[in-house]
Amino acid sequence: MQLAATGVTSGVGMRMAEMVRARGLRLRGLVRDPASTRARHLAALGVELVVGDLGDRSALLRVARGANAFVHMAAEVGDRASRVRCEQVNVEGTRNAVVAAGEAPAATGSCSFLRWRPMVAHLARAFPKRSRAGLRACPTTTASAPLKR
Repeated sequence: MQLAATGVTSGVGMRMAEMVRARGLRLRGLVRDPASTRARHLAALGVELVVGDLGDRSALLRVARGANAFVHMAAEVGDRASRVRCEQVNVEGTRNAVVAAGEAPAATGSCSFLRWRPMVAHLARAFPKRSRAGLRACPTTTASAPLKR
């Protein structure tokens, strides 16, 4: 199984990558800085890194190509970002990720798009308790669904 992800250098993303790779699944992730400590750790785990950001549609298409599922965890959070920056990342970036997941050729003909909160809930159910320390699902989740091609 091939997974594609944004936000892989976040705390949740790093943990998800470790768990996914421990299960022997392939993961391709979008990173802004491949030289960062976290990106180098991901590369050492065997995560395929694609350099870009949520505004880079061609990078998002490269991340999504051949994936069975696209996990979108990237977001601008906190109170330091401007409203414009939050909209660029959280609204336009999410739109770009959804479009890329829908347009890129998938391994099975369809690709599921998962926003990070449902994915955390899924991971919490899928992995043994000893390997999911720190994961918890938020009660306000966005539904995931297969994308129509």
